[in-house]
Amino acid sequence: FHGSGQKSSDSASLLGIGFTVDREMPWFATVRGRIGYATGPFLIYGTGGMGWGNFKLTVSALGTSASDDTTKSAFTAGGGVEWMFAPQWSAKLEYLYLDTGHTNVTLFGADFDGRMQDNIVRAGVNYHF
Repeated sequence: FHGSGQKSSDSASLLGIGFTVDREMPWFATVRGRIGYATGPFLIYGTGGMGWGNFKLTVSALGTSASDDTTKSAFTAGGGVEWMFAPQWSAKLEYLYLDTGHTNVTLFGADFDGRMQDNIVRAGVNYHF
C-alpha cells in the first residue's frame, strides 16, 4: 500500500468555454509475485500482478464541475535486482508500471478522458527472518 501525492491539471477550450481537468491519485496498492534468477548474492527478477488505486478525475467550467472518484483495478508489471549484502540483509532497486485504464467524465456534453498510468522506481532495504 502506498500513499501518493500525485496530481496534474490541464486547461482546454471547447466552443469558447474554458475547461479545467484535474487528475489525482491519493493512493495505490499492489499484490504481486516475483520470479527470477539468483547468481551469487544477486537476484534478478520480474514481477507482476494486480493493483488498485484511487483515481480522481474532475472537470470544471463556468462554475460547474463533474467528477469521478473511484477505486479502480489495475495491472502491474516490472522488474528489479536484489543484493544480499549481509547474512540476513538485502537491498533492492525495482521498477513498476501501473495502469488502470481509462475513466470518462462528461460536462456540458463534452467527454473528457483520464487515465491512471504510473512509472514507479523505488529502492529498499530488507531484513530476512
